[in-house]
Amino acid sequence: MLLFSPNWLFLYPGLVLMLVGIVLGAKLLASPVHINGVRLSVDTLIYSVTMIEIGFQAVLFALLSRAYAVQEGLFPRPATPTLFDRLFRLERGIILGSVLVLLGFALFLYAFRIWKNAQFGSLDVELVTPIVIGSSISFSLGIEVILSSFFLSMLKLNVRTTSMMVVSSAESQSEPERAF
Repeated sequence: MLLFSPNWLFLYPGLVLMLVGIVLGAKLLASPVHINGVRLSVDTLIYSVTMIEIGFQAVLFALLSRAYAVQEGLFPRPATPTLFDRLFRLERGIILGSVLVLLGFALFLYAFRIWKNAQFGSLDVELVTPIVIGSSISFSLGIEVILSSFFLSMLKLNVRTTSMMVVSSAESQSEPERAF
């Protein structure tokens, strides 16, 4: 039954997971968190970024599965385009993904410069690791947005209607004309 409810299966859990990851990650980027004598720092930041990534994938699954279900006739096609359909365009997905990839590359260069300034020796883990984690998640989400944009655009192609028109056109041309 959950298969017919992509919002409850993918979207809402994904949004919650992303939100928790973003809030926790933002707090940890500002400073380590102490809870009952336990220090949460870079190691917990890695898990918060993982929550963001998994949540983002779940949200993408919701969008992709809904597009597939509409295309296959499992869900009714909305009478008016949804907010997501109005905002989403392949080009916007490519631009957003490219911005994220460029951000990841800029953070990579920043971390590399810090390492170069240390003559490629030992680094302060608390300083460099958050930068590298930010670079990694930006790269990952950027590529995911670009690839998902292409895939979602492919899912929305109306291939059946086009192929049915070609078949019916070929059939009508092959029928002999009847005289009345």
